[in-house]
Amino acid sequence: MARIQIVPLPPVTVGEYTHTPFIIVLDQLDLDTEHWHDATLEHLKEATGAALVLAHEATLDAPGGLTLTDEQRTELLDRLTLTLDGAA
Repeated sequence: MARIQIVPLPPVTVGEYTHTPFIIVLDQLDLDTEHWHDATLEHLKEATGAALVLAHEATLDAPGGLTLTDEQRTELLDRLTLTLDGAA
């Protein structure tokens, strides 16, 4: 199962509004069993507000990244699946 990391980027401040953009890194993908199509990755980006979603089969250790627990990863993927199923 793919590992999911969240990498926070430097905060952006406009007036009193501050936003911390982030990147989602999916690594250790098993290309034989996991199908992360471009449309799925784009939907994940839009649904989470991520600045970028990066997916790769190799191990990518993102400096400063937060690795999701198995429970958090399952919850995120379940929510994504529900959203994709509802949009179809």
